[in-house]
Amino acid sequence: MLTIILLLLVGFIVGVALTATIALFYCGVVHAEAVRIVDTHLSGIAMPKAGPVMTMQSVG
Repeated sequence: MLTIILLLLVGFIVGVALTATIALFYCGVVHAEAVRIVDTHLSGIAMPKAGPVMTMQSVG
């Protein structure tokens, strides 16, 4: 009986961890796509810069 309870507990913990991992990955993918879409739309708008901005081109 104790073995069954422990197996159910382990299964529950693994299931919750797997679900959380998948949810975080999916949210990350959706967020990255949303940022790409917003950046694409904002690139056509001339926005004043507050100061010098470090870019990958200026670093290399």
